[in-house]
Amino acid sequence: MSNTHNPVMVELNNWNSLKWKSIERAVFKLQKRIYKALID
Repeated sequence: MSNTHNPVMVELNNWNSLKWKSIERAVFKLQKRIYKALID
């Protein structure tokens, strides 16, 4: 069965292809900036 005809499988494949390490790093940096802005 082809994944191109099943929207759920296409979405899962797209989700799994993300570069999670770089996303987590970017989110962590943003969290630090937000925290610092709240403290200052």
